[in-house]
Amino acid sequence: MNRNYIQFPVQTHLELFLQMSETGFYSSEDIAMCNKAYYLALNCVYRIARGSGKPFICHLVGTASILVGHKAKVDVVIAGLMHALYQNRVDFPNSKSIDDRYQLVERNFNQNIAQLIKEYTDFENIPLTELPLVDKNMDNFQEVLMMRLADELEDITCYSLFMHGCEADNEEVKGSYLWRRQNKTIHIESILSLLNDFGMTDMKEAFYYWIHSEPSKKWSNDLKSGKYSSYQID
Repeated sequence: MNRNYIQFPVQTHLELFLQMSETGFYSSEDIAMCNKAYYLALNCVYRIARGSGKPFICHLVGTASILVGHKAKVDVVIAGLMHALYQNRVDFPNSKSIDDRYQLVERNFNQNIAQLIKEYTDFENIPLTELPLVDKNMDNFQEVLMMRLADELEDITCYSLFMHGCEADNEEVKGSYLWRRQNKTIHIESILSLLNDFGMTDMKEAFYYWIHSEPSKKWSNDLKSGKYSSYQID
């Protein structure tokens, strides 16, 4: 498939496995482990949608797809596929404890993947403008940074920001399209600086493309979800 996966990440597990196969970089065992991660993630997030209305599992798959586009190590891809599983808003089989979640991931995958997700969860609380100031010698810094930026990029692909909120919203309405776009634009310089530092030029081009693109005029405001952040589907 002739596709720029970083700019146009896949959204289903089947497409993700096809993408991984095509790279020639991942083994059949790697793909099998991603399949296992997909079903664990799906079991936890199947009732959650993004503010755009997109199923949350598609966002997780899309994040993993961007990482595969960079030929990230399989542990990083799997951690990206499960990157939200330690968040309190995500239901986890039989437990809300981070320690229990960590141990389950460690038992089913390995300690490195469990640790990457934990570090990502901590890293996610750091504002984008402060990321350039973070100690780059910290454990797994580049891998966790790549996960965070892949997550941020996936969040804006395919005009998903446009779908947030309602027609009458302005830039003051938190979570709305105009508010989110303004927020992303403010942070774009910090993001691009980090991508430059680590030579991730493909991701830089994708960020620039989506942050400056407008959806077709055929996309009316009737498409908006009426939601402002991720939500549980009743």
